[in-house]
Amino acid sequence: MDYHLLTLFLFITSTASGQIVLSGNASITQNVYLQSQPPPQATNYEIVVGQSLATGSLGFPALSTNQPYSNIMWNQGPVAPNDQIQDNLADDFSGWRPLVENHGYDQNGFADAVETMCSGFCNQLHVFANGTMGDSWITDYGVGGECYSYLMKNGTNASGQPSYVYSRSVASVSAARNIQSRIFVPAILAVHGECDSGSVLYSSYMARWQSDYQTDIKTITGQSGTIPLIHSQIDNTDTETGSLLACAETNKGTVVIACPKYMLTYVTAGTHLTNFSYRTLGEYNGYARWE
Repeated sequence: MDYHLLTLFLFITSTASGQIVLSGNASITQNVYLQSQPPPQATNYEIVVGQSLATGSLGFPALSTNQPYSNIMWNQGPVAPNDQIQDNLADDFSGWRPLVENHGYDQNGFADAVETMCSGFCNQLHVFANGTMGDSWITDYGVGGECYSYLMKNGTNASGQPSYVYSRSVASVSAARNIQSRIFVPAILAVHGECDSGSVLYSSYMARWQSDYQTDIKTITGQSGTIPLIHSQIDNTDTETGSLLACAETNKGTVVIACPKYMLTYVTAGTHLTNFSYRTLGEYNGYARWE
């Protein structure tokens, strides 16, 4: 089954019911669901972490503007509010809505939104599982240009001020659990590494990242087993993939390499992807998660 959707380069209006209506008699459901409503069916809570590739940087326009299954995201969208100056911004955990790619959505609609890997991952995972694994709830705590030292547990920014990205991502698990008591986290999806290029410690960073997330998440969900960190080639010009592969070999089952990136299409030389390639990256990660 191919869930890929036609890209719509259309302006939008919003109705009182919360449905987004496009010219040409097409519509995109953007209903907002509050905690007072029945819990969602999704029980797989997926977390994306990393740098700008994790957030779909330059992946214009959004492609996945409708949700063909029952995958969901927080009301704030697939990507949590973050900037590189102040990352302790308030998350909107008031409720959930169907997963679509609306990060960067503004008055120009989906043409100004980017395609992250979130929809490609969740929708392809649904296809692989043929509905047997339940649907997914996904959130993305990527922040462009930041090293592991910023994104890690108890991380700090360049000025030595505390970073809240890790703690906010873990807090989102508690918030989801308050809405759906059967929530568990099958994996952490990392799209990261350019900032740490040249570091001989990057392999150990990934093992520690996985271990910290696993420990803190299990405390919340009570789940058993491994919560793997699923990574990929850092970019198509990086020098750290060898150490990353070694990390996966040393930490079998806990650090997983989903795919290379040389076969993807880039907007900027070796770094940011096109919208189709972000979706493809998500699909490869979905396959790795399914396997």
